[in-house]
Amino acid sequence: MNSWEIGERVIANKKIEADEMITDFMKGLDEFHFKDVFREHYRAVKEYGKKHYQQAEPELFQISGDTDTDPLAFPYAGKKYLAIEQYCTNLECPCNSVTLNFVRLTSVKYRTPEFVIVLHLGTLQYEVKQHSCDPEKIFDIVKCFLDKRGVLETLRYRYREMKKDGGKSQRQRAEDKLHNNQPAMKMEPKIGRIP
Repeated sequence: MNSWEIGERVIANKKIEADEMITDFMKGLDEFHFKDVFREHYRAVKEYGKKHYQQAEPELFQISGDTDTDPLAFPYAGKKYLAIEQYCTNLECPCNSVTLNFVRLTSVKYRTPEFVIVLHLGTLQYEVKQHSCDPEKIFDIVKCFLDKRGVLETLRYRYREMKKDGGKSQRQRAEDKLHNNQPAMKMEPKIGRIP
């Protein structure tokens, strides 16, 4: 977001016209004021994270001053890794899982994707969704990650919080939709005699 240039890209579905879509998206950054939207969302997420996700004694990694401290950062084979998570916020979905994107933190600002898994928070079983390394390495990295103190508690806490926040958002969207679908009240002039 400093240069608005693409640093890395991973295209999971080779059938789509990714280059064309990316070109259109980059053109739209200015045309549709997406830069302002991204900056505002970035600030809002950072503020939310500071309030809700700080641990008392996290293990910290600071990479070139550009990467925020995160309890999901961990060392593996002399390299620094971070698990970037995604949660389902649908209150009616009983998934109890988190999608984890494991990235290797480089000395610059770029993060190199290694693999993506969906981890079930109850059984700790996982399914590999995307990868660029061998299954044995994936197994070792996931084991190292899950063995880190506080990781499971952090994931489960964030899962619950995201479900709560998602529920609030769903209710708000439903209320907004209901409100927006109501027919506007017609204000017609009253006809009568002047007293």
